[in-house]
Amino acid sequence: MELNRKHQIKRVFVKSIDNYSGKSLTPIFEEYISKTAKVVTDKWRGYELLKAMYNIEQKLSIQGKNFKELQIVIMQLKSCLRAIPTHVS
Repeated sequence: MELNRKHQIKRVFVKSIDNYSGKSLTPIFEEYISKTAKVVTDKWRGYELLKAMYNIEQKLSIQGKNFKELQIVIMQLKSCLRAIPTHVS
């Protein structure tokens, strides 16, 4: 998710992956995230591999409460999926 300077959601990228290892996350970072971007993540260990290449700040998730924008996107995505009467994969 990209935020503007006012911490409003600018755009979001969503992709299903098999696992959350650093190996699985690396191609996503390489394709969609600038090496100069400030990246804020939870404390998931899969990001450790990427810390050497990207400006990653890791924060404790507190059950998602301190990732308010992410929770908004998840709620909107779920709402959208519930309203579409077709198969989504």
